[in-house]
Amino acid sequence: MFDLNIWVGMKAAGKPIVALIAYDFQMTMVLNSADIDMILVGDSLGMVVLGHPDTTRVRVKDICHHVKAVSNAHPRIPIVADMPFLSFGVTIRDTIRNAKKLIAAGAQAVKLEGGSRIACDIAALLENGIPVIGHLGLTPQSILRLGRYQVMGKTSKEARRLVQDAKLLDGLGVSAIVLESIPEKLGAEITRSVKTPTIGIGAGRETDGQILVINDLLGMSDPALPRPRFVHRFAEIYDAMLAGVNSYSQAVRTREFPASSQVYFPDKKEKK
Repeated sequence: MFDLNIWVGMKAAGKPIVALIAYDFQMTMVLNSADIDMILVGDSLGMVVLGHPDTTRVRVKDICHHVKAVSNAHPRIPIVADMPFLSFGVTIRDTIRNAKKLIAAGAQAVKLEGGSRIACDIAALLENGIPVIGHLGLTPQSILRLGRYQVMGKTSKEARRLVQDAKLLDGLGVSAIVLESIPEKLGAEITRSVKTPTIGIGAGRETDGQILVINDLLGMSDPALPRPRFVHRFAEIYDAMLAGVNSYSQAVRTREFPASSQVYFPDKKEKK
């Protein structure tokens, strides 16, 4: 069992929380040897893994599938699972039922997008012993209403509402709050306003931690493709992967692969 209060202790000590979004067994095996504090199985898998245009097509069964894959690597840190579009905020009964599936798949907590509108859902989950991570600012599941991904909290009205929502989630007892795509000043204000640890993704330098998609920070996509301002490529794996595949292709076409060291031969000592 994991003690999610460790993040509160890190906030109090001023130690930044390192979180990553990952989706599979092999990547989690790598993260097991890394110095991080949280793995989020995000609904961004809809775009990163499944190729959808946004996150709204992801279903609970998709998240469960990937949570199980991550869990099979027996990570030494907590797994948080995104609750996908329309899996919460409809009826409390459905919210609890869907969250229970994610916990059964191997998650230690679930993440919900939104503030006051879903306060009852969050309270019900917490009352039933399911830890919750909040998510404020840009909520990607709202793309059908927003029409495009954009920075939130730029007006004083929006900023006040986000501060109020953060205080509400803090009062409910969530384990952390993800702040996405908001001005740095607002990210700092929210972080100071709550006891709950804040984890930023495009929320500036003064949140209690940061989170990125592992595929983004490793540079696994074509570098020519557009990406959000907050994404920094700490490695350039795309070029290495492309070079490896092309080397394999050339070796096959020239019949250099497989070589004699990569094929099997009869046992010379076999008795007749």
